[in-house]
Amino acid sequence: MWAWLLWESEALAQTPDVCVETEILAPPDHPGQSTEATRAVRFSVNRGDVPDPDRIDASAIANALASGAPPPADAPPVTVLLEGGLDPWRPGRAVVRLTAQGRALPPEAPLPVHVVFLVETSTTNASATTLDVRTDFSGIAPGGLYTPVERIRVVQAALRQWLAQWERPGTISIVVWDQQASVLLPPTEDREAARAAIDRLAVGLAPAKPIPGQFALPSAIEIAARRPAPCEDHRIVVFTDGPQVATPVGDPIDTFAGRLLRYSRLSVVVLPNGDKRAPEYEALAVAGRGVGWYADTTWEVAAALDRAVLPPRRVAQRLDWTVDFDPAWVAWAEPLGADPAGGPVAEGESWTRLYDVMLRPGARVHDGPVAVARWRADVRGWDAASSGEVPLRGSDIRDWAGQSPGQRAATAVVAYTELIRWRAAIHDWSSLLAAVEPTQSPVHAEIHAWFSSAARLWTGERGWSGSPFGRGR
Repeated sequence: MWAWLLWESEALAQTPDVCVETEILAPPDHPGQSTEATRAVRFSVNRGDVPDPDRIDASAIANALASGAPPPADAPPVTVLLEGGLDPWRPGRAVVRLTAQGRALPPEAPLPVHVVFLVETSTTNASATTLDVRTDFSGIAPGGLYTPVERIRVVQAALRQWLAQWERPGTISIVVWDQQASVLLPPTEDREAARAAIDRLAVGLAPAKPIPGQFALPSAIEIAARRPAPCEDHRIVVFTDGPQVATPVGDPIDTFAGRLLRYSRLSVVVLPNGDKRAPEYEALAVAGRGVGWYADTTWEVAAALDRAVLPPRRVAQRLDWTVDFDPAWVAWAEPLGADPAGGPVAEGESWTRLYDVMLRPGARVHDGPVAVARWRADVRGWDAASSGEVPLRGSDIRDWAGQSPGQRAATAVVAYTELIRWRAAIHDWSSLLAAVEPTQSPVHAEIHAWFSSAARLWTGERGWSGSPFGRGR
């Protein structure tokens, strides 16, 4: 207790002027394709409904399955590739995949960072998230996957992963809040103490009885805003279920982030009960010059933490592209999902754009280009090309066995989307399931679970046999 009071009094006495060099002027870039692409499918499946085909962003889901190391530090700032693969379930059709990836950058100098986690431990039913991976959704009542305990479990798991790979010097602190804010872990450099505090996180840990005139989240932000030492980078990450919060005299919650000193960054990870939005917390993240992120699973929270605590650096200010198909060899080409082009590219970040293509007879024996991707990037400050062309020859459109792992995964995602949209039957489920290996990553495991559930419930007669797709179209 006395150690905490001493730290607090010393923090109040700091003069922020010595840290002007770490001033943060704007939020970090949001990824061109976020993990939210998986949420629309996840919530439908968990409710026992057929996913809305108009909300399935096949390009973004395929991008979440992208694997492999980023281009090395001596590569161009952005690498653009174009490849194609035959769809084994739809004769004459192919999936063309454009991928763009930012190169790796040399590590930054390991400057100290003070990280504060504000964790909501409310026991309200509005608090929720979903199980990371589930292969059997039968017998689950609507909403049965969503509990406050599960939300805390997911936050704990993500924090443990983050702590295991966090190598920067500096301090870590944890504040919990419900109707009151309480310090679970005063600022410490002791990683074992931080790990033990993460293990103690639990629903109901913060006091649930309000104190007249006090407001929990504003109080938690006020505590988190104090740094234990000058000239440390300062990161605050809020974990919440997202309902409206009480504030003094009705001030919007983002006004409290607006009072943070300019070397601070406050981000918000919202773990809502279902497919809900939390505009107050979106505004809080903007005011805090941080990341606003919706998440349900450990892998999504971990992705949010990576960007909130140590945002990746830009390698291109903007990337644009077009893909032109030769009508002599391609009858038509339909882009799938939202186009991520037009934004900045960060180090190691990947973008994916899929096209569902109907080939004309003889296209695959054509040795000339059947499609050309033309790209332009704002790479100011780099001694590198700012534009280029990438052709795709007909003879380079591979059959299933010859496709790269990433191309096979993308083709499988398109087949799943077509199954949902048009009841386009999949005659070889084993190949579809093998295209997304569940042991490769948590993302692969979840999407493999979607495929497994659909394989079990598809009757082969243009209909579904039961949950999770028994109440759908």
